Amino acid sequence: MLAKRFSQFVISSRTNAIMMALIFMALPLFGWLGVAVVALVTLRKGIYEGFIVLLWSALPFVVLLVAMKDWWPFLIAIGFNAVVVWLLAIVYQRYHRWALTIEISALLGVLIVCCIHLFVGDLQHWWLVQFVQEMKMAHLHIDQALIAKTLGAELKFMTGIMVSLIVFADVCELMLGQYFNSLLLEKKVNAVASLKQFTQKTFAFLNRKAFKETADQWTEWRLSLTSIVVLLIGAVLAWFGPAIFKDIFPVLLMPFLWAGLSLMHGFLNHWKLSNVVIALVYVVLVLLLMFVPVLLGVFIIVAILDSFFDFRKRLEM
Repeated sequence: MLAKRFSQFVISSRTNAIMMALIFMALPLFGWLGVAVVALVTLRKGIYEGFIVLLWSALPFVVLLVAMKDWWPFLIAIGFNAVVVWLLAIVYQRYHRWALTIEISALLGVLIVCCIHLFVGDLQHWWLVQFVQEMKMAHLHIDQALIAKTLGAELKFMTGIMVSLIVFADVCELMLGQYFNSLLLEKKVNAVASLKQFTQKTFAFLNRKAFKETADQWTEWRLSLTSIVVLLIGAVLAWFGPAIFKDIFPVLLMPFLWAGLSLMHGFLNHWKLSNVVIALVYVVLVLLLMFVPVLLGVFIIVAILDSFFDFRKRLEM
């Protein structure tokens, strides 16, 4: 299996890990694999080794920073992405709890939003300028006042939405790193895997001894009432408070989206659907979310209700 050989190659030496992280981080559209390498090394070899690989993986963006005098590519790729994944890998390696890891990811997202507001200032104006520049680069001459009028409401939440997407990607990259890590613990299995093995491979929980515990964590965890209270406070502050809380609110929603996905996957497991059907469900879900983003709200509402009613237990009954 190519993924397993790749994992073995990365873990075999520090040089190999650094080389792979450097190559992928330097290649456009493949940076996520470089970050997954950082996560794999951290999960497998510990904090220090992961940090060494993280430092080397930042080299392409340091060069880009020096050449372009632009901090944003470095901050997004390294500060908001690679460093966050490294920290989340430390949390998961220590506690082996996805619920806690995802909640920590939201906390880190809130800190990122606060830092951006601290150093940038008027973010609505900043986003407006970015949109105008993009329009000019595309040779589309649209009046700035028209853009401000059209995107007025969205601009208030734009930073929070973008940070939420970055943090969501961070968790996905951690899952990929854990997938690579689990392959190193996997014994040989038949080419045709069972549904449980398919689920394990999909979500990177193939450690045979720890699989049941980790898989159950993913498909059975629910958010605590404390998380719901924090979300409600965030909603009130986003409506009545300073502008920064409008950007914090989307980040607070991310754990609930993950909880909704966890609930859905638990139902798919319970119904013992075939591998093909499970794959099709996720393909259709991605397409629907692209064209009907309001479905995100459905997942969030269901996750909140699940915290009170425990739909999994009711399904088993």
